[in-house]
Amino acid sequence: MAPMETMDGLDALDLAVEGFGERLALVGDRWTVPTPCDDWDVRWLCAHVLGGNRFAVLTLGGTSASDAMAQIIAMRHIGERPVDDLRAGADEMSAAFAAPGARQRTVSHLAGELTGEQFLRLRIYDLLLHTWDLTKALGAPDDLDEVLVRRVLADIDAGHIGAAPGATEIAAASGLSPQDRLVVLTGRDPLWGQHLG
Repeated sequence: MAPMETMDGLDALDLAVEGFGERLALVGDRWTVPTPCDDWDVRWLCAHVLGGNRFAVLTLGGTSASDAMAQIIAMRHIGERPVDDLRAGADEMSAAFAAPGARQRTVSHLAGELTGEQFLRLRIYDLLLHTWDLTKALGAPDDLDEVLVRRVLADIDAGHIGAAPGATEIAAASGLSPQDRLVVLTGRDPLWGQHLG
């Protein structure tokens, strides 16, 4: 595994997809259990991630964010083989980010115009944090990939990705692991789910 300093964003994206896919394979019939994302059960969470991958393909291809979102809403994202659905959309997304000039050009996004590189950082962030959400929902061991955790933390610390309001002060508390610090910076509670057991 390449260290954070040398790992290209596309490699990090693939690693984040792989981590999410490992948890997606554990879902079984637990599509309606709650997740740390308010009002989202496992199915909504997974549909959001798979839809986000397809949204990236559309907008990197020149579709406006509003038109891309309309198409995403009309799609069914989870079929009989959810991991295959993830992989197919992720392969298209990786190819879209790898296209010549894709990371330099400006793309339409619901958050405003972004460069492809900024959008790539957001996709890595989204996949990694929703991997944690899905893991917690399923009650599986929640260790995230350390390289990805450090990478996304560095993006937040550098201001490339915003922290949740008020989270910076909480995350500054001593004794937090890098993963717990990341979880707190995104407005999540590292102890989520313990009361559900």
